[in-house]
Amino acid sequence: MLILKWILLAASVVGLAKTDTTITLEGTQLDITRQTIDGVNVLHIEGSGMYQFTHTFGDENVKYSFNQVTTSGQDFLIEGYIIQNYQYDPFFIVINHEGELILHERFNDDLDQDILGAYPLNDGYLLHIGSSISNGQGDFEFYNDELHILGSERSHQAFDEKITNIEAIEDGYRVYFDFNDVAEVYVRNTQTMYLGSKYEGIQTGETYTDEVTIHFAGEATLNGELIEGPYTLVHPGKYTFKFHEHLVNFSLDPKVTGIQMNAIKASDVRIDYTYGQGRLNGELYAPGEIIEGPGEYIFGIYEDNYAYEIPFKINARIDGVMHLQTYNEPITITYQGEGYLNNEYFESGSTVDEDGTYTLKVFGDHGYLEMVQFKIEMEDTLSKEDWIERSLLGGSFVLAGWFFIREFRRMRKRSATP
Repeated sequence: MLILKWILLAASVVGLAKTDTTITLEGTQLDITRQTIDGVNVLHIEGSGMYQFTHTFGDENVKYSFNQVTTSGQDFLIEGYIIQNYQYDPFFIVINHEGELILHERFNDDLDQDILGAYPLNDGYLLHIGSSISNGQGDFEFYNDELHILGSERSHQAFDEKITNIEAIEDGYRVYFDFNDVAEVYVRNTQTMYLGSKYEGIQTGETYTDEVTIHFAGEATLNGELIEGPYTLVHPGKYTFKFHEHLVNFSLDPKVTGIQMNAIKASDVRIDYTYGQGRLNGELYAPGEIIEGPGEYIFGIYEDNYAYEIPFKINARIDGVMHLQTYNEPITITYQGEGYLNNEYFESGSTVDEDGTYTLKVFGDHGYLEMVQFKIEMEDTLSKEDWIERSLLGGSFVLAGWFFIREFRRMRKRSATP
């Protein structure tokens, strides 16, 4: 096997000397060739198109043998072997489409290693490397499989069992081995590898909203049910998570919009919630249903050992009158609900135009009551005006009579004078 690999390496080097390898990503074309620069054979990487750049690898002591180039996201992934002192080691180079060298990793030990897969993470890559060892009879056989996390920090883990599959999931990768079908390793996009009894995402006594993801490798139980990590929980309730020696009790509340705890609303209400079965004052409530009010309300989601409740009110939206006010003119009152004025039914939009003391009661759902007390004391402005006019008119008659009597007396005196 070793002889065959050397033959393949030699063929790769010769092939590079004859042909270019070209690949395009995000408008940048990458050309990989072997060139002689200053008398030294090097691996020459050149970018053109959207971005122009060059990289060279190798010198008179270290030779680079190119294997393949692929792309992932905005990166070029270049794999091959470094040959030095009759030994060869895999290399892994990442260059983004702008020409920046992101990673340049060499995996060197005494084993025969091959890169079997490269998987992107948020800030780096997960590499699957297979290692073989001589059996003393001229052949190589499986030694171990390794997972390397490359990025701002580098870590790796070796396994005695052969990795059969690495499956991409929503926020990482699940790794499978040949001895069973259950993942024993979980790698997150945050460059974290979960092995053994390590877990993340929940703490005892905490309450989470909307959803929560428990990050762990292998199997655990949640409220007695078997789950496999990582596990995202969306259904509201109280939970007990058991994983190896760990026991974690926590709660998950729904995400609720449209209402707040103990709010008093002066308009219709629509409640939206994420998961679970909502109830309004004990009755089934579908997300977005209109609640017109008025009333005392409790929105809740209930499970066997869990209750999540939001109490709130919708008022009667009484308009046209205020509590303990006195009015000197007719008033028109509007409201929502069922209203009574001095204990007699009163229709919204009606007018009160008589003097008196009034109590308006508006009833709503589930015992809701809103009460307004007021007075009407209208001034008799017409009688005042009439009194003023009559007073003025009466004064005129008195004044005219006085003038008449005075003139009559004067006339009699004149006629009696000889």
